[in-house]
Amino acid sequence: MSLFEELGEDVAEVTHEALFSRWQRLNDWLDSSREDIRFQRRLKKATSRWEDAGRPYGLLWRSTDIDMLRELK
Repeated sequence: MSLFEELGEDVAEVTHEALFSRWQRLNDWLDSSREDIRFQRRLKKATSRWEDAGRPYGLLWRSTDIDMLRELK
């Protein structure tokens, strides 16, 4: 199961790798999505830590996470 499937996202399979090098729009989309995927992974990890610690106030978002969230706006 892929990360997208775990997150409930739609998945498309590329049948020929030439699409990545020839289709600039797809390439741009993939590049821009990488940051979103990293953010989703960090959020999932932070949420797990928060849940494991009993959901204490102020632990879910640390200052580096908040700064990153502000950049994504």
